[in-house]
Amino acid sequence: MHGYGMGPGSEWSTENWPRSPGELIRATVELAGESTDNTVVLAGRAGSCHGRARRRVDRRHGRARRASWLVS
Repeated sequence: MHGYGMGPGSEWSTENWPRSPGELIRATVELAGESTDNTVVLAGRAGSCHGRARRRVDRRHGRARRASWLVS
């Protein structure tokens, strides 16, 4: 992984997982280890096209890496 201390005791536990689409996109991108200016752009646009953006981000970054993060 990317050395962010991700794991069962990390800040992104299931108890405090972001609830809003913007936070979910931001968390997904950060978990993927790509905390760049694009994070702000994605979160900023979440209000108008969050459905399509969230699906695209989940497909590219979220599912495979999040699954491996949960298993590891």
